[in-house]
Amino acid sequence: MLPAPTNYVPLDNLYKFTAISGLVLIALTLYNISLAGIEFRKLRAETTMESALLNSELQIHSMPSNAKEPYSKEQYIAIARRIEENKVKMVALKQMEDSYKPGGTNAQFASTVFVLGFLLSAAGFALWYFRLQRFQDELLQLEVKQARQEANK
Repeated sequence: MLPAPTNYVPLDNLYKFTAISGLVLIALTLYNISLAGIEFRKLRAETTMESALLNSELQIHSMPSNAKEPYSKEQYIAIARRIEENKVKMVALKQMEDSYKPGGTNAQFASTVFVLGFLLSAAGFALWYFRLQRFQDELLQLEVKQARQEANK
């Protein structure tokens, strides 16, 4: 192989870095979306269970045939606090759901980063292949052909 000139800039590494950076952006976007989905499902399950638990607790206690004593003031305050906490979770759940719907802020950001990653990756790999690797492959084929010819002599 010919020695590289002294003013040679290693563009192949820059092209590969660009391509790999794009792949990293794509991977991080997909990871972020899946993590948000897990968090969303977890929060939805918690709020649904808590709502059902509070409703059943209030219904059971309010039945006339129930022999339990009425709730004390502290019990009512505790239940009211749990209801308020559940309402806050429901609001957070709704905001999270809205932000990941098409047109939501997180969905737009994720789409933008994904497209940017794809473009970086495609440009990096294309530049690397068409400007460098293709010629290196041709040189390697010529060297192999030359080595075979010398071996056959």
